[in-house]
Formats: sequence, C-alpha cells, structure tokens
Amino acid sequence: MSDHDILDLIDRAAIDAPHMHVSASHVVAGGRRKVRRRRVVSAGVATGGLALAGLTWLALGSGSGLTTAPGLEPAGQVWRDDQAVDSGLFLGYQTIDSDQTSHRYDARMIREVAGGPVVLELSDRGSVVEKIPAQSSVPGLDVYAGERMTVAVWVQPDGTMSSVPLVGPYDEGGTSGAGSTVVDDRSLGYAVWPADVMTPPKEIRDVYLMGDDEVVTLSGAEVDTKVLNVAGDDSLFFYDAARGVFGGDERGVFGPFLFDPVSEASVFSINAGAADGTVRVLAVLPTGADHVRTSPSADVGGDAPEVAQATLGGRTVLATVAQKSTSPVDGSSPVFFDLSGQQYDVDSYNSDLFTLDVEGGELMPQTDPLDGTALILADQQDQEVVRLTRDELDQGLVITDSGSSVVIAAQGFDPGSELFSKTRIQLLEGGEGGTTRWVVPVDVAQAIAPWGEPVTFLTLQLSGEESVRAVGVGEGEDIQAWTPTLFDGIAIEAADGAFRPMIDGIALAPAAGTDLGGPSVYAYPDGSAGLILVPGQERDAEVVPIQRQGGSATLAPGLIEASAAVLTEQGPVLVLKVAAVTPADPIVALAVRPASALIDNAVNDWILLPTSVGSSPISTTHVALDPKVVVTITDDLWLLAPTPGSRPDTEPIIGIVDRSLLTSTREGGRTVDLYAVLSTDAAGPTPQLVLADGAVVLDAVVQTLDIGRVWQGAVRLPEDKSLGDLVQGLDLDADGRVNIPLSRP
Repeated sequence: MSDHDILDLIDRAAIDAPHMHVSASHVVAGGRRKVRRRRVVSAGVATGGLALAGLTWLALGSGSGLTTAPGLEPAGQVWRDDQAVDSGLFLGYQTIDSDQTSHRYDARMIREVAGGPVVLELSDRGSVVEKIPAQSSVPGLDVYAGERMTVAVWVQPDGTMSSVPLVGPYDEGGTSGAGSTVVDDRSLGYAVWPADVMTPPKEIRDVYLMGDDEVVTLSGAEVDTKVLNVAGDDSLFFYDAARGVFGGDERGVFGPFLFDPVSEASVFSINAGAADGTVRVLAVLPTGADHVRTSPSADVGGDAPEVAQATLGGRTVLATVAQKSTSPVDGSSPVFFDLSGQQYDVDSYNSDLFTLDVEGGELMPQTDPLDGTALILADQQDQEVVRLTRDELDQGLVITDSGSSVVIAAQGFDPGSELFSKTRIQLLEGGEGGTTRWVVPVDVAQAIAPWGEPVTFLTLQLSGEESVRAVGVGEGEDIQAWTPTLFDGIAIEAADGAFRPMIDGIALAPAAGTDLGGPSVYAYPDGSAGLILVPGQERDAEVVPIQRQGGSATLAPGLIEASAAVLTEQGPVLVLKVAAVTPADPIVALAVRPASALIDNAVNDWILLPTSVGSSPISTTHVALDPKVVVTITDDLWLLAPTPGSRPDTEPIIGIVDRSLLTSTREGGRTVDLYAVLSTDAAGPTPQLVLADGAVVLDAVVQTLDIGRVWQGAVRLPEDKSLGDLVQGLDLDADGRVNIPLSRP
C-alpha cells in the first residue's frame, strides 16, 4: 500500500469518526459538504492509549479504568506548591499539518526551579519546541496553552470511569477526549488540542468526572444523572442545568460525549452501526417530544426493539438498539417521536430543522468558515447567499431577500416544540396605519450563532405593498407576537398605550417619561444604568441626550452605551442604554435626527423631545437662519445646528431660552454670528450686544415665532482679538448691562 493510500484511509477515518462534542447542525453540515481536514496520523500515547482522532473527537479510551467507589469527589489541585515535578505525560502524539509535515510530540511536566511554576515541556521528534506555563481558571485544572498545542491536566479521583472537559460555550475548539496516566500514584486526566490539526479552545471551563452512576465537576457545579440500560450495556446521561449542557458516557460503544445546548427545539443523537444491520442510538429529544419508538407505526407491537428512556432537564433522553430506519436521511437513526401533533424521526427532523426552503432550492445556516464571527446562509453548493452579523441580529428582526423569497432572521426567538406547527409571520399592508394579518411561513429553520444565541429563520414570498411586521407563535386568533430580547436581556412590551421594558420578566421602574407620544426614561434595578425608549425612531436615528444642571444644558452623546431598535405593533422603538445619571444631573430631553433626515419637507433635520414626567407631546418649532444654520425650539430648550448639506463638520449645540447666547463662525473665521432665543412675553427694546472697544456689529435682527423670539447678530473681529475679548453678552433692557452672557463652548 502506498503512502498516498495510507493517508487517504487515515483521512477517511478522521472524517467518519464520531464527535465527542456533538451539535446537530454540525452533523447535518458535515453530510452536505466534503471538508479537507488536516490530520492526526497516530496517537499511540504510551500512557493513555490515544487512538486515531477526528476533527473534534479524540478516542482516548474510556478513562482511567479504575473500579468505581462510592462518593466520587474532585481531588483538588494538580501539584502541591512544594512538590518536585518531573514526569512524562504522553509519548508519540503524531500529526500531519497543512503543509503535509509530520510531527511526533512527547510531553513532560517539569518544575525547573523549586517553588517555581510547573511547565509542560513539549518535544517534536526529540527536540524541545515549547515550554508552556500552566494557567488555572478552575481549581484543580491546569491548562497549558502554547503555539503547538493546548493541553489540560487534572487529577482523577478513585472511582473515575471516564472524564471529559467542557470548553467555553460554542467554542470553535470543541471538546477533546481525555486520556490518563499515573504520576506519583495519582491518576492524572488530560486532553490535547494540537493547533496544526484543530482550533484550540479559547476557554476550558470545567471537567466532568464520571463514575459508575454519578457525575461530579472540578468546579463543584451540580449535575443531574440518569443511567439507561439497553442490550446489556449501560448509558450514563447527565444534565448541567446551570450551563444547559447534556452529556454522558456509553461504555459499550461510544465512550464520553457532550451535546451542545442549542435550543428547546433541537435534537442531538449519536449512532453506531453494527455488522448485523442494527444501529445503537443515544439521543436527547426536543422539549415536548413524546411517544418515542423504533418504528413509524403508532402500534409498535410486543416484539419492537427496546427503547430505554428517562426525563432529564425537561427532555427525553434515550438509548436503543434497532434496525436502521427508512428515513429520507441515509443511514439514519431508527428513532421516531411525536411533537406538537406531528410524527418525526431523529435525522429527518434534524435535516428539516437545519435547512431553509426558498424559491429555487435550500439554504443552510452555518457559522462563517472564514472568520467565525457571523452567521451565513449557504446554498447546496456551499456558496454564501446571506450574511448576518451580530450587530444586525442584535437589532431584533433582520429581513433580507434570497431571489424572490423573503428571509427573516430572529435572534432569541425560540418557539420550542411549536417551531414547525405554530410559528407565524405578521404582515402589514398599506404602510403605517394599514391592516395587519398573520400568515404561515413557507419554511422554518434554526441555528446557533457563534456567540451562543439561537436564531430562528423564516421564509415566505410577499406580494403588493405587504411588509413583514413581526413574528409570533400560535394559531387562529390566539397568536402571541414575539418580543425581541436586546442588550442586557432587555425586552420591550407595548400594550394599553404604553411601553414596558423588562429584564428577566421584571418591569423596570420609570424615572421620567410620557406616553407613546414621547421618550421615556427607566432605571436599571441596581442603579448601574438607565434605559431610554424613543417611539417612532428606528436604528439609524441619531440621538443625543441633553442634561441640565442649574442654568446650563449640555449635549452628552457619551452617555449612550448601547442601542437597538425593535418593531412593535405600535410602530418602531429605538432603545438606548445610557450611563447611570444622578437626580442632580438628569436627562431632560433628547436631540434626535431621524433616519428620514427631513421632517415635514423642511430644511431642519433635528427635533427636540422632552423626557420629563408630565411634559406635553412633541412640540418643536424651527426656523432657518443665515448663514446656513437652523434653530429648533421646544419648551425652554433650543438647538443650533447646521442645515442639511452645509458645514458637515459642524456639531449642534444646545441652549436655554432667555439664558444662552450661542455662536457660529463663518468660513474665514473673522466673522462670528451670535444667536439667542427669548421668550415671547419678553417686552422692551431690541436686544443689543455689550461690546469692548474694537468690535464691529454688522447686523442684528429679531424674528418672532409662536413659542419664542429668535435674536441673530453678527460681529467682525480684528486680527488680534478673540470673540471673548470683545463680546460680553446681550443686553435685553437697554441699560448697558449684560442680561445673557456669552455662552462658553
């Protein structure tokens, strides 16, 4: 047999090997495309029985092989501080990298200096290539993260039958298998991630230690367990409720395994076929699944293969040995179940869950294989059709096109057992104020985003003036619209003429606000931040909070920490997270530039919205002034801003009626325009500037509006003088004294 033939067999074995860290979407994706993999050639580790490895699975045997004893307990730190360390961990770990270069790694644990750190000394074919110091994120777990590989080491207590590490949630590195060796009469467990074969994990959070019928963790996190026996072999299942992780150990065929917690609708299974045409299956079914059987018939009869099952974490877990089914998916699991009135088998359910039917074919959600930071929808040729970033998905519904089909993505929308049967789309016809109706989507699919959030995809075809308004769950007249969850777990509910922001189902307390006609301010329960809801504004609107203290007002864009937009039945709502503010320095209003950029066909593109309790609905007046500026007035605040298309580098500034004298410098810099807004009941002569010698007033005019008077003047400055040297302020009553001093920028 040639070297090429040997490598081809190894590559095929790596591709076909079962995964210890199983995500159903990964299984479906693996069946849809062929992926070129770098290889672990051999892992003949003398101390651990390391076998051939796949991409995220290392079959390192069942563990230490120790006899189970009652009371399995984590054994504490790996090395004592005063312990001399010089011991082999593994030998002969062979890999072939992407350049087809062969490596043969040996690893030793050494403490080179008494009292110094323990390091992992890594050799490649006898030459030391790395010395990696330990990091300890969890007591009793040492992690050695080097350039060539990452290795985790822990102590396995008496009674450990197998162990498996837990990486960070949805970590690209995946979970490695665990080997063991004996050092100073103690059993050490370890896991290996060779960097030239697989992506090393960003984080190793814990290790599950499995005995005969119990599971403990190094961190002390509690897990629930069930033992199922079928065909003479025990299968241990466990559920870590705090992390949403299912896992276990099937010692007859599979060894240890972990299942990703994707969503309530997900199914996880691993299969192993035998020469007699049977297949052994371990599975975790969706929430709500029942009537589990090995035949599609509802009446399975007395000679049907045994299905051992139990409830764990609110789901059915099962083990069975049966003949392969006739499911549409080749080589599928012979496990059938009912869910929300429909019959499914495990593999066809997974195929349906992770594919989206659109006009002209199918799309499959998957993590972007190039940068891993976005979700994409790929066609059957594995070509990207739609790209979705986290920033886009964080905004609620994302609506895009694929040919003539409309694709909707809803992050955090998880209908669970009703995903296929009762998911609905709300359509709006005729624009705002038009009619709405709920329709059944053409297809539904689900995926997990790289950052761990479930995303539900829906597709349909639109006609006429229809647009997507919302998604929901239900049927007939009883359909509940979905409320997106935003940053910090914020959800926005709109009902009875008011908005209610919620965190984990608890309504936030209002600090200030109006009804649906204006912004509302809310405080976080711990006072760490605030929330502002701005009805009628979408994601692209520019919003600047206005703070007021004493006689001055300030634009404070730096207060905004995060933003998102949601679509409610009452229309769009812009949601802003702001830094905590004190009663002495409140947010009293917002300066808003809507996404439309023009309001009522006017030259103004800013509005002012009050946020104080009991304030009137939006009441804004504006007037355009030369040279190319506009004044916007509401209540006792006013905003000076450039008109659209003029001086794009000029930022708006805020003033207070009867108190602020604001400035705008013309091009060239020696002519300065000054502005003030005065209340309408201010009687008396035309206001005059109070000047020092050398200033020249070019002109001064007053325009009277319904809610105020706008004073505008201009001053020419000598070359050697600044505005502050010459202009003291505005005299309102002709007594020569300043009533409104020059406002400082």
